[in-house]
Amino acid sequence: MVAADCLQPLAPESAAGAQRRAGARSLWLLAGIVLLGVAVRFPTLGEQSFWYDEAITHGIVAHSLGHVLSTVPQSESTPPLYYLLVWLWSRVFGTYEVGLRSFSALCGTLTIPLVWLLGRRLVSERVGLVAAVLTAVNPILFWYSQEARSYALLMLLSALSLWVLVWALEAPSARRLLLWGLSGAVALCAHYFAVFLVAAEALWLLFALRAAGRLTGARFVAAFGPVVIAGAALLPLAIHQNDGRAGFIADNSGSIAYRLAQLVKQDIVGFDEPLKTATSIIAVLLVLLAVLLLLQRGSRRERHAVRLPLAVGTGTLLLALLVAAVATDYVNTRNLLPSFPAFVVVVATGFGAARAGRTGAAALLALVLISLVSVIGVITTPTFQRMDWRGAARALGTAMVPRAIVADHSAGAALGAYMSRLSEFPPGTAVQEVDVVALVYRPAGASVSASPPNPAVPPALPGFTLVGRRHTGSYTVLRYRAAAPVPEQPTPLAALRLVPADPVVVLVQRPG
Repeated sequence: MVAADCLQPLAPESAAGAQRRAGARSLWLLAGIVLLGVAVRFPTLGEQSFWYDEAITHGIVAHSLGHVLSTVPQSESTPPLYYLLVWLWSRVFGTYEVGLRSFSALCGTLTIPLVWLLGRRLVSERVGLVAAVLTAVNPILFWYSQEARSYALLMLLSALSLWVLVWALEAPSARRLLLWGLSGAVALCAHYFAVFLVAAEALWLLFALRAAGRLTGARFVAAFGPVVIAGAALLPLAIHQNDGRAGFIADNSGSIAYRLAQLVKQDIVGFDEPLKTATSIIAVLLVLLAVLLLLQRGSRRERHAVRLPLAVGTGTLLLALLVAAVATDYVNTRNLLPSFPAFVVVVATGFGAARAGRTGAAALLALVLISLVSVIGVITTPTFQRMDWRGAARALGTAMVPRAIVADHSAGAALGAYMSRLSEFPPGTAVQEVDVVALVYRPAGASVSASPPNPAVPPALPGFTLVGRRHTGSYTVLRYRAAAPVPEQPTPLAALRLVPADPVVVLVQRPG
């Protein structure tokens, strides 16, 4: 009896100790996953050139804060929050590839522990870790973590908003609901398309509070007040920016059905990867297997837990489709990134269900390996990367004489990130050199390749002679020289374009 009495206090301590050890082990695993995410995102930030949209970001934030505030409404289709934050960031880390992209890489890295918290709170520690590792190696998140645009920030704030929603629903006090409203408002300030996620969350929150009999006036105002205020403040800017500048999505991106299929594929394995067809099919089948495991081997509690993220993720897509049907069609992968945190928790619950066993673990490992192959493929294969304006600028070199540059219509901004004293070509300007540039066309990582690959050389203008030609897998540069400066007009210069169907711009650059 004495021995039994002595042992009794040790049982709770042993249970508590085991719980602490399990918690510590989980944190160590999370730390390893976050380090994996860092290794995926940071070391190669400077490997690729800025593409056109990133060059626009560079042109905005390389100047004063006043320039940022005045330029964003005219050139962008997003609110100013990202540009304000990255302007501050660039004062410390610089305005070139590594400096600007490191902000996105940080946002992408911080998304990993947020998704872990989300999966952990909704389902289990195991599911949180599975969701974190899927987020760490996901190719589409890798891509946008290495892009100087607002999408990595949008992902981070979308994950934050969803996690705060789950936390607020556990004990829906006015304070917690206010924090959810503030998180949604900040997400809206990062990108207008956060509105689909925030609206889906708001619908779930509204019905959940009403069903529980906890919807009071104070809670309603606390939750929805910040979102309404932010939306009202952004509405004039959104109307001003909705001038057709993003019309290319509906015009040139295929049917909505095609774009939804593209969304599924790209959310899983990214834009381009080695053995694209095979890896895409296998990866999609693995995700379907996760759903099957959730349905067949998930416990009732696990299936119940994913109702919220499944409803919010699906609601995000449906609201975007509704707006496309009745107003403006902006449906594409990057604009629907806010649905990713919700869906990754659903998939992670399938792989990490308590009874998923070795099948779930093996399927998870296979998807992680495919993701890493896709990421490494982008890092090592120029044809999977962004347009190489930096390489073209290096091939053009420093202007030694007054010259005209004939290039794709985006060259003004894209080359402007790497070259100085570029301006539109005034009629009658005398130039002694004409450089013609064509690049592989890979917008935002899309698998479209419409460059020359080895174009016919246009005949020289009167007085000029072809003196140089450089052709790579990423760009072609032709150089014509005259013995003395020759006055030229934009139209005959534009006729030198290497891809006849492409819009063209003629620029002038003077030495000095």
